[in-house]
Amino acid sequence: MVQRIVLLKLKDASLGERDRLAARTREVLAVTTGVVRSEVGTPADAPSEQSWDLVFSIWLESTAALPAYQAHAGHRQLVDQELAPHVEVRKAWNFAVP
Repeated sequence: MVQRIVLLKLKDASLGERDRLAARTREVLAVTTGVVRSEVGTPADAPSEQSWDLVFSIWLESTAALPAYQAHAGHRQLVDQELAPHVEVRKAWNFAVP
């Protein structure tokens, strides 16, 4: 199993925009090829300049599932057209998990 962690710092971290992007990401990940499970979170603490605005935890069967996940049309549209205009900083890592 692979867990992909994605952290986003938004250019405009207004509560409404952050919540809209979180909800839209949940919708897309629920139907994205290769995704076994996903969670989308927002800060539990008061926002600060140091905090991240969104976190995505995405579980895939294996690293072999990553290309289909990344190429999925809905995922591409979300990343390229809906998230990219709002993202200031993006970090992503893949972890092997039992």
